[in-house]
Amino acid sequence: MFGIENYWGFVIAGILLNMVPGADTIYILTRSISQGRRSGILSALGISSGICIHTVLAAFGLSVILSTSIVLYTVIKYLGVMYLAFLGIRMFFTKSTLFEDSENGKQNDGEYKLYLQGLLTNVLNPKVALFFISFIPQFIDTENVTSPLLAREGAEDQRIFQQILDEEMKGFTWGLSSYLEDRRTLLKDCPQMVQETRYYHLGLDVIVPANTSLHAPLDATVYDSGYEEGNGNYGGYVVLRHDKTPGETFYSVWGHLRKASLPQKGATITAGAPFAETGEFEENGGWFYHTHLQILSEEGLRRGMQFKGYCSESMLKEISTLCPHPLTFFRMP
Repeated sequence: MFGIENYWGFVIAGILLNMVPGADTIYILTRSISQGRRSGILSALGISSGICIHTVLAAFGLSVILSTSIVLYTVIKYLGVMYLAFLGIRMFFTKSTLFEDSENGKQNDGEYKLYLQGLLTNVLNPKVALFFISFIPQFIDTENVTSPLLAREGAEDQRIFQQILDEEMKGFTWGLSSYLEDRRTLLKDCPQMVQETRYYHLGLDVIVPANTSLHAPLDATVYDSGYEEGNGNYGGYVVLRHDKTPGETFYSVWGHLRKASLPQKGATITAGAPFAETGEFEENGGWFYHTHLQILSEEGLRRGMQFKGYCSESMLKEISTLCPHPLTFFRMP
């Protein structure tokens, strides 16, 4: 899980940001002045609910889709503008006067409508989503990502760790481990990793049973395919080349595969087609059942990162240019 960095700084920043007037504040004040205190409170509750929705979206990474899709951002932006314009015109033509609610005890809108309008005003503002995904990560210590499963007794033994996974994943057919996960506990019996202090996982582990068929997420050409002997290595591996657009090429590395399932170098793989299978302990480098998925830039390939599934802390600052997060490459256009 992610560590928290400068928690009290986050709390203070959050309080100060809430004290600074913004579009939501102006909306609440307008409602309060024109329709009374109760309307202002209901509008504030709606906006607070919208903030909760944005928080959940940011936590699940869905806000990243908004930040990377110009079309989606523009659609939501104009929906928000049109909705605010509708509210403004509606209030302008309303025959009620200022403080009508507090003086006459009447409400221009039902409580549900006031709450819903506040909610939509916030949710349909894409800038709020962009704020959350730019502000919150400043207080997340991404260098201390780890799984509580790695702290289990015997987790350094891959067969015992497989038993732990089998128990935890009952009812599930697959799982994912974290990018840049700190795995010093899992790797303490790997002399090379300990000597080079390479503990940070450079890809995603797609946890599936042995002999599971893997399918290409994008059109690809097999750049490399082979077998690495010895425990702690890849065992069977495949490197796929992906040409997203002219001049934009990246590579995906798939490790811990069944030797007999490996494709030939130069083979063309269409999106969705099977290209290999996950391997048993005896041929997957002695690891728990999974495939290691790692992305390489052209520079990452040039520097031989396809055979380095882990990096040291000193490399973390440049690793995003060599081995970026896999999810950023396999999103839908």
